[in-house]
Amino acid sequence: MRRLRILTTAPIPRASGSLRRLAEALLLLLLILLALPCLAQSAGPPPADSGWSVEQWDSSQGLRHGQPQDLITAVVQSPDGYLWIASLRQVWRFDGMRFEELELPPEIEARINRIFRLHVGAAGDLWIATLGAGAIRVEQGSVSVFSTAEGLLSDRVLTVFEDSRGRVWIAPDRGGLHSFDGDRLSTWGEEQGIGGVTIAELMEDSRGRLWAGTLGRGVFVYERDGFRPFESAMLAGRTIMSMVEDVDGGFWFGTGTGVVHYDPASDSNVWSEISVEDGLSHPVVYDLLFDQSQNLWVATGAGLNRIPTGSVAASADQIEILFPDTWVGSLHRDRESSLWAGTLGDGLKRLRRGGLRLFGRSGGMPSDTIQSIYEDGEGHLWVGTQRGVVRLEDGILDSEHMEVFLGSIEIEVIGGWRDGAVWVGTAAQGLVRLEFGARGAKQSSLTTGNGLPSGSVTALYRDSQDRLWLGWYGGMGRLVGGELQVLGTNHGYQGQGIQCFHEDSSGVLRIGTSEGMLRFDSQNDRFTVVELPGIATPLIVSAIHEDRQGSLWLATLGSGLLRLADGRLAQLTENDGLRSNRLYQIFEDEHGFFWLTGASGVFRARWEDLQAAADNPGGESIVHCRSVGQQSVLPYNHWSNPHRSTSTMTREGELLIGTVNGIAAVTAGDFEINKQPPQVVVEEVLRNGRSVDLHTLSPVFYGRSDMDFCFTAPSFISPWDLLFKVQLEGRDDDYKLVRRGEDRTVRYDDLGPGRYQLRVLAANSDGVWNRTGATFDFRVRPHIYETVPFRVGAVLLAAFAVIGIYYSLVTFVAWRRQRKRYRSSTLTQQAARENIEKLRTLMVRDAIYRDQDLSLESLAARLEILPKHLSQIVNEHLEQSFRDFINGYRVEEAKRLLREDPQLTVLGIAHQVGFNTNDAFYRAFKKHTGTTPSAYRKNNS
Repeated sequence: MRRLRILTTAPIPRASGSLRRLAEALLLLLLILLALPCLAQSAGPPPADSGWSVEQWDSSQGLRHGQPQDLITAVVQSPDGYLWIASLRQVWRFDGMRFEELELPPEIEARINRIFRLHVGAAGDLWIATLGAGAIRVEQGSVSVFSTAEGLLSDRVLTVFEDSRGRVWIAPDRGGLHSFDGDRLSTWGEEQGIGGVTIAELMEDSRGRLWAGTLGRGVFVYERDGFRPFESAMLAGRTIMSMVEDVDGGFWFGTGTGVVHYDPASDSNVWSEISVEDGLSHPVVYDLLFDQSQNLWVATGAGLNRIPTGSVAASADQIEILFPDTWVGSLHRDRESSLWAGTLGDGLKRLRRGGLRLFGRSGGMPSDTIQSIYEDGEGHLWVGTQRGVVRLEDGILDSEHMEVFLGSIEIEVIGGWRDGAVWVGTAAQGLVRLEFGARGAKQSSLTTGNGLPSGSVTALYRDSQDRLWLGWYGGMGRLVGGELQVLGTNHGYQGQGIQCFHEDSSGVLRIGTSEGMLRFDSQNDRFTVVELPGIATPLIVSAIHEDRQGSLWLATLGSGLLRLADGRLAQLTENDGLRSNRLYQIFEDEHGFFWLTGASGVFRARWEDLQAAADNPGGESIVHCRSVGQQSVLPYNHWSNPHRSTSTMTREGELLIGTVNGIAAVTAGDFEINKQPPQVVVEEVLRNGRSVDLHTLSPVFYGRSDMDFCFTAPSFISPWDLLFKVQLEGRDDDYKLVRRGEDRTVRYDDLGPGRYQLRVLAANSDGVWNRTGATFDFRVRPHIYETVPFRVGAVLLAAFAVIGIYYSLVTFVAWRRQRKRYRSSTLTQQAARENIEKLRTLMVRDAIYRDQDLSLESLAARLEILPKHLSQIVNEHLEQSFRDFINGYRVEEAKRLLREDPQLTVLGIAHQVGFNTNDAFYRAFKKHTGTTPSAYRKNNS
């Protein structure tokens, strides 16, 4: 299970005001009420006729869901769609697929003794009211703590509430109240009319007034600059645990003795009360909630109560009680209109109209294992179990309308009704006919003793010509006029395993088998194999259905859904959006939906979606599926007899499925279209395996990057059926579809420099898309060593380095040669230094370089040394050639003349400083100065 880590701890402003003491007895009363144990274990799902489906998450499902403890104290929903759920000491975030624990800093977690309430502000910040750690605020990865250290009257906080003005109210257990306006924490006490009053609940009404429910002091109302008691004999001295306003402006108060109603607009009977005597399941009311139909839900210490719309003076027969032996402490209605209940001992429950309901032994059935369900022509249900046949009058699932036959026989299949008689295929005793008349039921049998090849009959079907078709393991036959005809190779039947029969609207009979599909030709009384090209074998056809346009749909065990229309075959699989490739049966309701049962449970899909996907194989059409119940409902091992007629859809539009836990009932009409698009959230971004701070605006990464993006879309109606589309602008040309499932991640490897934007769209299980979705912008920049200027500079530097190395080698070689050349010289170091001084004197004082005929020999004679010694001095000690040495002085003299004597020509200066020719002067001047004599004079005049 993932844990949500808090990144920083934020400071908060200090409080103003003084400490107030609490009447400890009142707090003790609240704690006793909140700690009431449930009277017994959960009563399980509501009965099949209650109209409500219930899903539950508790510790027994922890490995699957990561669910918290079984005691749930609060449930709220944040603007991004997540549910936040609190137990005694932990808080979880739930997106419909997984729970993630909120990991607070250890020093804060250690102080939490109890979590009372959760509240989500308008900006999405989460407030946690605790005993021990004060009020905790979690916002964008940082946490702030409001406690006595910051000025609260107590570290034990009972509730937190944000009003429409953005002011947050914090109620400690020692009386008084605090408000936080975002800059300053203030204390409200005696001067504001609330001193010494312990507040357990806060509510803002439609007029903007703040209501405060207290422990043992009734209700206070904030108007202008202070609170005043709400004068009412009905509320005086009561503990108010919850408050809610209805659409007509009436107020409902949950107290320790029932529900109190106040209608300020009524002329008479302004106050009324609903208590245990009126049918309420328990006197202590912890929470109140109105659903979208304005039914009032009441959470009590012993069950959840529903009071119908407008039933102010409700009676016992008007109040519906769910979970009568379960402590229900908190309620919440999410944006998809699901109702959530936090309980003590049963974890988290969700209620919705419709869904899946179970009817089994607890309702009077002889067995929970349901092998076959069949509706006859009079609307009666016939249910085959491991212990006989059950007949339910008018399709009503209750024991009062139930009759049981063949109580000691295991039933395989029921079918072939006609004129009050029904045929029953058994597991070992052949075929039984039950006929009902004035004298009751009459029974007759066809067994192995009177011509039936097998005692186990697994398939039954009566066609339009009044023939009863039978299937058994490895064989097939038919009853015509009471005579059994066993069909074999002389009829073209090769012993394929019989799965199902179907006669289409034109009277053609088709048989689904373990090796494909057969077609029966009544003209020559033979079977032919229906060619299904391109479908992998073995092909097991488990069900055949003809839709309203006459197309045939085939459910298969492993090859998905096949459509035969106008002689063309199309195949739909999980790649097209189906929940599973292993399908059992197909039903079509009057609302344009296909209902399919399969290895992944029960799901529905629009007929139009299926048609579009079949007409455009491999195209962009996608089948949106909506599953029934939790993901764990009716997996493969829960079906009692998945490959045969375990299920049926009644004429009333109710889908009945045989399971090992009884009949699972689904009313198709109860499933309204979920028009709420899912809110998309980018939860985590990893760069090269390391988490990125999502609160940084358009982060910049350096160097090529491997990016992982984790996203979700909190939704609680068939959340595993959500579909996502993802596009990374800057890499992808178009969106790519992310298939349904728990792995909501995409990875992009080796992203180079550029601007990128991740866009994630999502569709709910009814195909309603959130086209805005969520985005994440970022940039990838190259490291300095990856930039073009750096690479060009590196190339130039390398070239210069090569050139430098080359010239260094050349110089070194020349130096080595000189060293070798002068190795036998008799010139000493002392003589060399003395002659260098003489040489410089001749150059500077006597300007001997002006002599155009100056040579190595003539200069050596002036120095009274050998020419080879002069050459060694210039080359080895002065590190120049003789020519460069002399020309250096000449150029320096020429530069001075060019600057100081503009009357002299360049040629005159060349001859004056010792050059024989103008060309030699230009070459030497350019070599030593990098410019020409004329340019030098121009720039320095």
